[in-house]
Amino acid sequence: MKTYLVGGCVRDKLLGLESGDSDWVVVGATDAQMRQKGFKKVGAHFPVYLHPQTHEEYALARLERKEGQGYGGFAIQSDPSVTLEDDLRRRDLTINAIAWDCETEQHIDPYGGAADLEAGILRHVSGAFADDPLRLVRLARFAALFPEMRIAAETEDMARHIVQSGELRLLPAERITLEIEKTYGKAASAQRFWGLLESWGALPQLLPSYQEWAVALPALSESPNVASSARWSRALARLLHAVGSPLWESFLQGLCVPTKQQRLAQLTVSWWQLVAKGPPEPLKVATLLSQHRLYQNRQMLEDLQPVLGTGEQSDLVPQVLAFTEKLAAEPPRLWLEQYPPNQRRERLEQYYAQEAKKFFPS
Repeated sequence: MKTYLVGGCVRDKLLGLESGDSDWVVVGATDAQMRQKGFKKVGAHFPVYLHPQTHEEYALARLERKEGQGYGGFAIQSDPSVTLEDDLRRRDLTINAIAWDCETEQHIDPYGGAADLEAGILRHVSGAFADDPLRLVRLARFAALFPEMRIAAETEDMARHIVQSGELRLLPAERITLEIEKTYGKAASAQRFWGLLESWGALPQLLPSYQEWAVALPALSESPNVASSARWSRALARLLHAVGSPLWESFLQGLCVPTKQQRLAQLTVSWWQLVAKGPPEPLKVATLLSQHRLYQNRQMLEDLQPVLGTGEQSDLVPQVLAFTEKLAAEPPRLWLEQYPPNQRRERLEQYYAQEAKKFFPS
């Protein structure tokens, strides 16, 4: 039984970049041995475990054989006979198929990932790349993450083959959304991500109502100067602003976008509309806060500044944040209970308006 560090953390170390979580692969072990050592299995379909102390992910080395369609159509083999080289061969790109032996302090790189890193090439490891349609989306994400790298011609051919197979339509919406979120969270620009997916012909299969809102693709491709955690919400707001509510709601439903991000995008657009003609009146600010229930949601309050705090509205945001903090610290829940439920929204907005007039300069 031997463990190796694998994947993105090894790649980033070679590039001299900071990396996030460490991923480990375990060779020569069984499920029973992992459990005996205190590892907790968390993979429903794959042999993935959490370390009992560090909670980092450890996966048994495995082989995957394509037996059905889509993202989950694989038979998994994960017994002690599976080698490290077998496990690395099933991975997507050569730059992600490098392992690090912590005992010998040596890299294990059977598929030339280090050379491709040096040459600036994104290349698939093997023909198994085309078995998993999600890898096309991951390829676009890595191309956005490393814009200085070019995609090998044979790997682009693989991407087009995946599109021609039609299997992109079988991908779970949650998996597509996760790759998009990762793109906005780490890449400096999403333009290459969307541009590649469009050039390969993948978007009509990946996204609902694509033909109707394709003209608004620049809204998603924009690279706003906001914190990485806010880029996706900001892009969704740009899309809403460009296509309007019906198409936007269809887009969100098709991708299963979390409610929090939907609300942030809606709030952002409402804010843009509010400040379009200059500093808003206290009553309008109070009404906006009431509609989005910011006094009840501290997490959204924290997310508000990076999403909104750019450009023409940046001077107003600190005041709004301070006012919202005041409302969050003194929520009028008990005071509202004296009124019938059908009157509480009106009374709440009246309360906000009264407090806003005190807080904001006229």
